[in-house]
Amino acid sequence: MERDNIIHFVFDKIFNQLILSNDEFYQIPFSKIREKTFDNIYVHKLIHQLTNKSEKSIKLYLTNNYFITNHLYSKLKLHKYVKIIMNDILENTFDLNCLKLAMLNRDIEIVQQIIPFIKLDNELLMIPAEMGNEKIYFYLINLGLNPNISVYHKAILGNSAEIVKSIIPLISLSKVILESAFQNNNTEILLMIIDEIVKENIKMKNEIVSYPILNGNMIIVKKLEEFNLIDWLSETICFSAILSGSLTILYYVESKNPNIHNNFYLDKTNHKKSPLLFDEITYFLNGNKYYAHTMNYAIQSGSIEMVRYIYNLGYGITESNIITAIKSNLKEILIFLLHNYTGKLHDSILNYFGITSFINDKIELAKILIMNEKINIIPTHKFTLSDYQRDRLHVNMINESKTIFENDMMDPDYLMKYHIFFSYTKRFDLDLDLKLITRIRLALELNKDDILNKLITIEQNDNNRQIITDAIFLFGNLNHILKWAYIYNLAPSNLLIMELICYQQLGKLCYIYSRNLLPISKWKELHKLSQMIADPTIEDFFYKYNLTSKQKLKYIIQSGKKDLIMKWIRTKSKEEVNEKIKKNIKNLLLLNDSQLIKDIYPEFNFDNIEEILKI
Repeated sequence: MERDNIIHFVFDKIFNQLILSNDEFYQIPFSKIREKTFDNIYVHKLIHQLTNKSEKSIKLYLTNNYFITNHLYSKLKLHKYVKIIMNDILENTFDLNCLKLAMLNRDIEIVQQIIPFIKLDNELLMIPAEMGNEKIYFYLINLGLNPNISVYHKAILGNSAEIVKSIIPLISLSKVILESAFQNNNTEILLMIIDEIVKENIKMKNEIVSYPILNGNMIIVKKLEEFNLIDWLSETICFSAILSGSLTILYYVESKNPNIHNNFYLDKTNHKKSPLLFDEITYFLNGNKYYAHTMNYAIQSGSIEMVRYIYNLGYGITESNIITAIKSNLKEILIFLLHNYTGKLHDSILNYFGITSFINDKIELAKILIMNEKINIIPTHKFTLSDYQRDRLHVNMINESKTIFENDMMDPDYLMKYHIFFSYTKRFDLDLDLKLITRIRLALELNKDDILNKLITIEQNDNNRQIITDAIFLFGNLNHILKWAYIYNLAPSNLLIMELICYQQLGKLCYIYSRNLLPISKWKELHKLSQMIADPTIEDFFYKYNLTSKQKLKYIIQSGKKDLIMKWIRTKSKEEVNEKIKKNIKNLLLLNDSQLIKDIYPEFNFDNIEEILKI
């Protein structure tokens, strides 16, 4: 299989954003990691959009076992780990990580093969408990391991009623186990847990009891009702019914609490938002102020039917509701809200379409707002101090958000870390720079030449001129660059040019060269780094315009191109080869080609591989 460093580079960047730590290999089955990365259709499409390589060729490359094996080796560093994951023949040396990988990815026979080499600990039960793997779990139990509270918790998540049933007589319920059981919504397990609740006379909190309503599990709802464990008048129960997205569930709760919507009491409480945001979260009916909580829960349910039902009951729509629909990427609901919302939206809403706000498909969401004339790409009025303060609040809320939902990880801004290309700006942590990037990007996406003309031709400081230039090169196509980049006649940042090289975006590189935007010395520096890519098309560009630099073994090895490594070696003395190879042995080992190392460095002792790769 011929190595394609363009696909390789872009995929590795994406992989590192989706799998944030190698610890994940020892916590979840590789099948889930593979589904999220190598087999992910969205990943294939994104690489296609960036590099213009066909989706078919990208898919074939990323799902090839040879590529997957080598990629795993570059992450895990040891063949024995990769072999367990890839169902290959095992070695005879095992460690604890081998056992964890085997329990996650292989059958019980492999686990039995590894067990004699490992010191057993009760914590090992957690993996098969969470996997719901009864064979491995009870095999370990028979070896003398005993479950503890942590194992109990994992078993609740693992959906094996048999494992949970075996633990219940041994360990009492805890708050964490109760909450996890009700969240996980396994009916068979919950029925056993409820029996224990009744037996131990445990007082249930509304927050825990609300999960079966949220999950639409009427079997459990009826069981809880049988033991009088549900407070039907609780706001938590009402909001959970709305959040379930099931009108059947909501009708049932309404039948138990007929006054649930009287005087819109669900919207009477302020949940301690900043006074600056009151306009966004409040609406008025009959002269009374209300806070739009109920509509927010309906939106978060993801059900357009629920949103329509709540709206038809008379509940109001506010700007905060529209932000919720944007953050949840709910286009149909967003369109409904916009059609029933009067007035314009505040300019601060643009922050949710910026490069540090990770929402999948957010540019399409922005287009919906713009086409419905609810926002302007350029503000139509001069900002007041209150406007700036409100803007800052939204930027802070976005930046302080610690959780990125799995679907939002597919946002290209997250996967490709676009924010790093603008980290040179002096005020990057302020909303002005971020919003300028967003305005330029939206104008490019919508081909709004009038807006681009205004943004580019008004007087801008040097910082903003560089921001605009980089945004045009990153988010625009070649036609956009030909049309607008000449006005400032600036080169994009070196970091961004290197990214364009890695995407094989040759047209943009040719424009930069033809306009003489970079000195030759800078091109030569870029060529030195581009040796890691070693892409023939990119190399032709540098050679054609005499922009090449001296080859560096470190980068040639990182390219993974064995023919180029051998070509470099043939031009050097044996002494120089040995000296350079010693310095770069770790990168050579990561190529996963022992024969290559034997050919060029016969003295190497392969017994030291593990120690070298740990460095």
